[in-house]
Amino acid sequence: MRAESFSASAIPTRERNRAALVLFGRAAVTTLGIVSAALGFLAGIDIGRANYNPYSYATGVGALFAAACAVIAFLLMRRRLMADRVQRLEAEVEELSARLRQAEQLQRDR
Repeated sequence: MRAESFSASAIPTRERNRAALVLFGRAAVTTLGIVSAALGFLAGIDIGRANYNPYSYATGVGALFAAACAVIAFLLMRRRLMADRVQRLEAEVEELSARLRQAEQLQRDR
């Protein structure tokens, strides 16, 4: 009997719901943070409209864009590391499953 590959249906509903809630919470906090930073930046521009400097505005927008790209790169790197970790753990589970089957077979043969 072969071990089936890992699938979403194998995860209990409660764990899936918790994971979905955590993902939604992170997405909501990230979105609120980005919107807050943008609104704060625009409010600062509006307050300083009398001495508005387009070069300062472009520098600020560039800095925000660079920060957003850095965060995205960090998240992608973390995702890749987690995928590698999942692959290693799946391989370990397969190995342990094979060892368990061998031990069960030896036990039956005795």
